[in-house]
Amino acid sequence: MRILLASYGSLKTRGGWFYGTAQKLQNGFVRLGHAVEFFSDRDIARAASPIRSRIMGRRACNRTFKDYVRNYDPHLIVLCHADLIANETLAEVKASFPAKRIVEVRVDALHNVLTIPHMRARAHVIDRSFVTTGGRALDLVGTPTAPACFIPNPVDSGMEAGEAHLSDDQPFDAIYSRRPVIEMPSDDYRAEIVTTLERDPSLKVFSIGIHGGSQIFGQAYFDHICNARIGLNLSVKAAAPIGGIGPADLMRFYSSDRIAHYGGNGLAIMNPAEFSFDELLRDGQEFVSFSSPAEALEQVRWLAHNPAERMRMASASHRAFHDRFSSERVAEFIVARSFGEPVPAACSWPAEEFAGQLS
Repeated sequence: MRILLASYGSLKTRGGWFYGTAQKLQNGFVRLGHAVEFFSDRDIARAASPIRSRIMGRRACNRTFKDYVRNYDPHLIVLCHADLIANETLAEVKASFPAKRIVEVRVDALHNVLTIPHMRARAHVIDRSFVTTGGRALDLVGTPTAPACFIPNPVDSGMEAGEAHLSDDQPFDAIYSRRPVIEMPSDDYRAEIVTTLERDPSLKVFSIGIHGGSQIFGQAYFDHICNARIGLNLSVKAAAPIGGIGPADLMRFYSSDRIAHYGGNGLAIMNPAEFSFDELLRDGQEFVSFSSPAEALEQVRWLAHNPAERMRMASASHRAFHDRFSSERVAEFIVARSFGEPVPAACSWPAEEFAGQLS
């Protein structure tokens, strides 16, 4: 099968985004035997603008995308945060090539203020969406003609190649990483947890995006991850219901790709209980959940001071992520569901589809 995969590339970061979700899906599709053409919408738009503006180059990017569709003639078009591809362009593609399947992959939280409006606007020009949030909240974005499915954040064996679970000589006990593009409020629970851990003299904590500073890209980022024993997967929480869906359902299974970076590189993962990861992983065996900063501190202390148990749990997590949530598994699921085929037997996560009516 020929697949056209549109997403952001890593030209702007000079290779720094090599571990992006789209790059992992590309590897997964190829390992399954498919041909993949990668279309970097942002890089193409910037190249088309005299001042390297992706906004000014958007029209040229969409013209080029239509040329790609015509010349490559893909069976499946996968949009992974390819937000520069206009809905009008996709409508033209569907009208000209009605047999082609167009799907979208989103790693954003549904309670992100921009996610639901974008996906609702996109729904009439795609055939299915795949989101790293699960459960009935997907009724907010799924439609009868474009149902929404949950996918886990994929782990790629060629990228997440660290083995922190096999040693106990790391300089840091725990790490938390986030993009520091938006300043974190001082009352954010993530900052409260990290600063609580940092105040403990028995622990060494490395954080990115809590106290300002710049983002760390590329292999240097993975090196920092592998210099820690425990990964704090602290995702933004939903503050209020949306469309009748409460915060607990809005957060079900949600995580950024941070969780794949931690689990894939062999860290022991800690996750807030509200995100219901106990339905995907075995709590206490493949990860640890907690419900308060005090409980988080207690769990980190225990893991840091019991290396054999920490390494046992991290090994189980590493195995689960590479076996159950690999880029091949997620890619296989996307291909199957894009064409209405049965869920592959190897895909172990909840695979129900949601097709709630748009208001």
